[in-house]
Amino acid sequence: MIIAIGDVHGKFDQLILKMKVVLEGNTGVNFVQVGDFGLGFEKPVVDWNRLYDVNSMLQKSNSMLYVIRGNHDNPAFWDWGTSFHFSNIEFVPDDYTRIIEDKVCYFAGGAVSVDRSRRRQGIDYWCGEQYTPQPVRYIQDEIDILFTHDVYHPCSPYTITNSDVVNYFANVDANLIEDLQNSQSFMEYLYQDIIETNPNFVWYHGHYHESHVTNNNEQITHSLSELEFKEVR
Repeated sequence: MIIAIGDVHGKFDQLILKMKVVLEGNTGVNFVQVGDFGLGFEKPVVDWNRLYDVNSMLQKSNSMLYVIRGNHDNPAFWDWGTSFHFSNIEFVPDDYTRIIEDKVCYFAGGAVSVDRSRRRQGIDYWCGEQYTPQPVRYIQDEIDILFTHDVYHPCSPYTITNSDVVNYFANVDANLIEDLQNSQSFMEYLYQDIIETNPNFVWYHGHYHESHVTNNNEQITHSLSELEFKEVR
C-alpha cells in the first residue's frame, strides 16, 4: 500500500494519529509526504524527538515514510551528510527515484513562499527554496508516479496572476511574480521530461492546501490538502 500525505506543517501529533489508523491491521505501508513537513522551526532536539516517535511507530509495522522538501522545511534535513538518520524515514533529495511496490517514483521538492517578505532567513525561511533541476539530469526510467511539493499550473487549477494572496504580497515583494514565473518554468521542464517517459504517469503534490483531482487526458494530477491521506495504490 502506498499512501500520499499532504502538508504537515509540524502537526506531528495529528500525523501520528492518522498514521496509526492506517497501520491498524496493515503492515509494510509506504507513506510519501509531499513537503512542508515542518522541519527546522524548532530546536534540533525537538525535531529529533518527534521524528523518533514517528520512526518507532513505523518500525513496529515494517513501514516506511518518504519525505520530500517543502518551502517550509530546512533543506539541511535533505543533506545526507548532516541530516538525522532514521531506519524507517527517508528524506528523499530532489530529482531522485525510488522503486516502491514495483512503481518507479520520482521526487522533487521545493516551492516559492509567497509570504517570504515577512519571514526571517534561517529561522522560518530558507533561501533557494524553489525547485531547481539538477544541472545534469537524465531520466532513463519510465516514471509511474511523480511526487512533488509544487506543481506545473496547467496540470492543476492554480494560477499566479489570479491569486489574491499572490497579488497582496507582490505589492511588498518586487521580485515575487518573476520568481514564481521562473519556478513555473522549472516545473514545466520537469513535467515535459516525465511525460516523455510515460504519458500515463500520475502526479501527487501539496503546497496549495486544497484537494483536487485533475484529469489532463492521459495524465492525472492529485492536489492534497493539509494532512490529507490519499491511497495511491
